[in-house]
Amino acid sequence: MKKEFTTKEAAEILGVTDSRVRQMVLAGDIDHSYFGRLLVITQTGIEQAQERQDRRTRMFKTVVKRAA
Repeated sequence: MKKEFTTKEAAEILGVTDSRVRQMVLAGDIDHSYFGRLLVITQTGIEQAQERQDRRTRMFKTVVKRAA
């Protein structure tokens, strides 16, 4: 069974605002669906966003090490 989240719940899990979650949806960065007019973020979408955050963090750490 898939777990689904509202944008507000997804934002709390990811540590971002619900507006940022909607931006990520519009950019095609995370998996989502609609339940009527309600935007629903799937568990897969949460995992995609967390993976994206991890990649960005690793990339940032590499750039900081080179600058030092």
